[in-house]
Amino acid sequence: MNWGRLYTHILKFYGKFSQKFFIFHPLPPIHIFYLCTKECNLDCEFCITRGIKRINFEPSIKSHKVIINQTPRFSLLSFCGGEPLMMENFIEIFEYAASKRKVSVMTNATLINDSIARNLIIKGARHFLSNGLIGIDVSVHGIGNTHDKLVGKQGAFSLTVNGIEKLIHYKKKLKKKFPIINLR
Repeated sequence: MNWGRLYTHILKFYGKFSQKFFIFHPLPPIHIFYLCTKECNLDCEFCITRGIKRINFEPSIKSHKVIINQTPRFSLLSFCGGEPLMMENFIEIFEYAASKRKVSVMTNATLINDSIARNLIIKGARHFLSNGLIGIDVSVHGIGNTHDKLVGKQGAFSLTVNGIEKLIHYKKKLKKKFPIINLR
């Protein structure tokens, strides 16, 4: 089954259904992008956080949990940034969210080691409609030096490939259907 195509059809139906039947009371969002940090280990030329003054303020775990609890239960919550894996307590916050919601993670995969890969894959959803990790979106902007130049770090491409390989390894080892690993 092509999950990407199914998701696109759901979004179209949801929007049209909302417009036709819920004119004065719109339906809650179906997909929420949670900019959980502006910190990043790369310096991509096109990043939305580039040029924004980096601040040392990091919300508490409790604050993140309050935000997660305020999202609609059936919405897909996508952790993005910056680089979510740069957050000091990301795994704890992610595990909390995955137990309560459908989640995805947008990452450059350069920081994925065995421990992180295993923790992410373990939280894979049982099926498309259950809570847990639905997808991991990995940013890939070319091959080799092209990627490295665009992200501003020599050797970033090989780190990204290594992170992807670790995710695939644990997905096979743990026999998980989800998360779906997308290259963006």
